[in-house]
Amino acid sequence: MSRHRLLQTMVGLAALEGATAGAAALLWGPWGLLGALAVLLVVGDWPFGWLLERHVPARLGREALPGTRARVVASFRPGESRQAARGRIHVHGALWAARLDPGTESLPRHGEYVRVRAVEGLTLVVSPESESGAAGRSVED
Repeated sequence: MSRHRLLQTMVGLAALEGATAGAAALLWGPWGLLGALAVLLVVGDWPFGWLLERHVPARLGREALPGTRARVVASFRPGESRQAARGRIHVHGALWAARLDPGTESLPRHGEYVRVRAVEGLTLVVSPESESGAAGRSVED
């Protein structure tokens, strides 16, 4: 099941739960609302949560960084070669040391956006967004 389809299902389930809980509150008062929410939690949310957990793996830590969009906070400076150019970027709320991906033609400047390609220790390997295309997630800062 695709992420888009899972998101559509989740929004539909939330709308159905809201309508059911609202109707129960109108018909039976606060106790009806409480009962409807309890039933919906057991019947709807838990199985859907299990399905979501099973089909969409969590991406945390190092696994979440490749493909993310990051903002340059310290312009890249060339070293002995273009591949050795280093700078600092801001991604997921943290500052990271970064170096350019081999084969990169331009040096990103302060305020421009780059894509994270790999993680090497505490350094992120990046390429300018104009060269990396539209592939990857568009999570900023």
